[in-house]
Amino acid sequence: MRPNVGVSSSTYSPSRPGFAQPPYSQNGLRSARPDPPSVIPSKRQLDDLLASLSGPQGSFPCSQASSHRQFQPHPSYNSSGPMSTAAPSRSRTSLIDPFGPLGSVPVSQGTFDPQASFKSLAHVSPEKSERPGPSDAGSASNSRIVTDREKRQDPRYAEMSFAKALPVISELLEGEHFKRELKKMKADQDALERRLWAKQERVKAEHEKVVQAEKDIARISQKPIPKAKLKQFADMLASDLAEFYLQSCLPQIDGLALRQREKLQELGVPGLGGDMKDDKVCERIKRIMDLLEDAME
Repeated sequence: MRPNVGVSSSTYSPSRPGFAQPPYSQNGLRSARPDPPSVIPSKRQLDDLLASLSGPQGSFPCSQASSHRQFQPHPSYNSSGPMSTAAPSRSRTSLIDPFGPLGSVPVSQGTFDPQASFKSLAHVSPEKSERPGPSDAGSASNSRIVTDREKRQDPRYAEMSFAKALPVISELLEGEHFKRELKKMKADQDALERRLWAKQERVKAEHEKVVQAEKDIARISQKPIPKAKLKQFADMLASDLAEFYLQSCLPQIDGLALRQREKLQELGVPGLGGDMKDDKVCERIKRIMDLLEDAME
C-alpha cells in the first residue's frame, strides 16, 4: 500500500488526488529541494518508483507566491522522508534525473564487484599507458645496439685520434663487462708470456751444455778458454735466440695482438684501426693499449 503524504490545505490545493506538493510560504519557497536520502533505496523501492513513473502524467499549478516557478518533488523522496507515489509532471523534462533517462539504463543493477572495477580502471589508467613495458625497453635496447654497431663499422670510428677516443674509452672502463673482458685478455697474455719464457730458458740451457763442456776441458787442462772461442759461443747463443724469436715468439705475439685488437673493437674501443705500416697508426694504437693496461692495475 502506497503511503499518502499529508499537507495542510491552507497552503496549497492539489490539482489531482494522490499528488502531493510541498507547501509554500508567503515569502517564497520554503524548501527548494528535499534533503538527500540517508540510505540507499532498495530494489523494491526502485521498482515502485519505476511503476509510478510509468503511470499517467500530470501537471501541478504553481502558487502566486512562487512567481509562477514550476516545482517538482524528488522522484524517490519528498521532504518528509518516505517514498512518494506521485507521478512526475510534464515540466520534469527540464530537470536532471539522478537515475538517468527512463528506459535507457536499467534501474536494477547487479552487485558491486570491486575486482571488476579495479580491472576497468587499470585498463584505462594513464600510468599504464605511459610506463614503458618490456617490449618497449627491448625495442629501445635493440635500436641502441644497432646504432652502436653501425657507428663501430664506420672507418672514421676505427681511425679516431687518441684525444677523441679518450672520453669514449673512459666511459667503457666504467662497465663491469668490459673490465671482465680486459682481465681475460690480460690472463691469456700472461699465460703466453710464461710459455715463451720457458721455451727461451730451454734454448739457453741447451747452449749452456755446449759451453760447459769447453769449460770443463779448460779447467782440467788448466788453460783459459780463448777469447775467440768465447766470442763464438756468444754468437751461437745470439743466433739460437734470434731464431727462437723469429720462429716462435713473434708469430704467437702478433697473433695475440691481432686477437686482442679484434676483441677490443667488438667491445667498442675506438682508434684501433688503420695501416700498421704507418708509424702514426702504430703510435696511436700503442697509446690506447697502454691506457687499457694501466686501467687494469
